[in-house]
Amino acid sequence: MTKQEFIELAYGDLWEKVKDHLDGIYVKAVEIDEQTSPVDYVVLGLKEEDIIQVPLDYKSYLWIPKSIFGASDNNGWFKIEEVLPGESDLDLEVCVNGVYSRPFFRKPGNEISDYFKSNFSHWRPMRKIINPLY
Repeated sequence: MTKQEFIELAYGDLWEKVKDHLDGIYVKAVEIDEQTSPVDYVVLGLKEEDIIQVPLDYKSYLWIPKSIFGASDNNGWFKIEEVLPGESDLDLEVCVNGVYSRPFFRKPGNEISDYFKSNFSHWRPMRKIINPLY
């Protein structure tokens, strides 16, 4: 699935109403002449608990359904068919068919193998575990 397909699917029945009002993946709702925006989430039948809202000014705001929060960067995952790890990406986490699989470690100087390309769907740098402060 592509990013665009995911976004369209997440907006579902609302896609046709909101697609011309997008700012990235967010819907931009602007009050015009004291009238509520036609893409205001309430007008579209959504509840405040179903969206993430970012105020811009007193007449406009951005919103997205909570279901697509993280879509702008795919929650930090890269599709292997689109971008491969760089030379400095040694400690990785990988997915098989979009489902977390396991850590994957490379030795410095090793090329990305055909095995890696054909058996995994996504990768990201391994997240460092940060210990509590107190």
